[in-house]
Amino acid sequence: MKQFKLSVITPDGEILNTSAERIIFRTTQGDMAVMSGHAPFTCVLVPCKIKIKAGEHIIFVEIESGFAEISQEKVMVMTDNAFIVKEE
Repeated sequence: MKQFKLSVITPDGEILNTSAERIIFRTTQGDMAVMSGHAPFTCVLVPCKIKIKAGEHIIFVEIESGFAEISQEKVMVMTDNAFIVKEE
């Protein structure tokens, strides 16, 4: 499966910079999944646990509200606070 670049950024700096195949998060409009080649989009995020499929690994990142900027080859999540909850 094709991958895209993913960054999770807080005011304290970048907490995650990886390649991912899929990311699932919660917006003000409901849950959203993004894969490589997604149409450009910007959305408001609500507090949630982001699920990231990165190769053979699944990473969960807990975030406060923020926003995501999506392009065909990159997703940037910007939030006030975030931390990696679990990696499988």
